[in-house]
Amino acid sequence: TSVNPKTGYIKVEEVVSVLGAGVLHCPELVSGQSQGGILMAIGNMLLEDCPIGPDGPGNGTWNLNRYAVARVADVPKQELIILPPGEGETTGRGIAEAVFCPIGPALLNGLAMATGGKRFTSTPILPKQVLEAIK
Repeated sequence: TSVNPKTGYIKVEEVVSVLGAGVLHCPELVSGQSQGGILMAIGNMLLEDCPIGPDGPGNGTWNLNRYAVARVADVPKQELIILPPGEGETTGRGIAEAVFCPIGPALLNGLAMATGGKRFTSTPILPKQVLEAIK
């Protein structure tokens, strides 16, 4: 994770996931689940701001022009390490949630290191919050 000290922009540079997916019936599907889970988690942590109330996305006027989601430019370098199936294991497992869940804590720890120990306790973590933390 890197932080631009002038803009507060956060960039996830690289993600390494180590997962047990059981028997791989379709390795491409497992890879796609991993990529999608990582990008969804980045969006959840850094971009997806949904204000509550009449001005929020529930008012029917929101689209991608107002709701920020992760895009191709946000995709980090990814390495997926698949553990071999256990002895006698014959089934596969979906991994999307297993990929998604550790991204938040890892990102928060990376940001704490990048901002001199500042801990963020709510999401999304927006550039203006990062700028305040590094002043």
